[in-house]
Amino acid sequence: MNKRIKKVENILGIIFLISILVCSFGRIFFSGEYINYFFWLALGLYLGFHLCKYEINRIWKKEQEEQDKFKNN
Repeated sequence: MNKRIKKVENILGIIFLISILVCSFGRIFFSGEYINYFFWLALGLYLGFHLCKYEINRIWKKEQEEQDKFKNN
């Protein structure tokens, strides 16, 4: 994978972890409504990024198989 993709993946993972911790332990210090919004936003970004990465890898492998099949014929 590209270094940028790994960096974005790490950043989104850290943001998601922070949102879980704030949602669990930060209710004392912050309003619960905004914490829940932050958690769902972080979860959506994290899962959306991983889904996009999975689909790109799947499409890339499919194209590689088609190119190999074309070269062998």
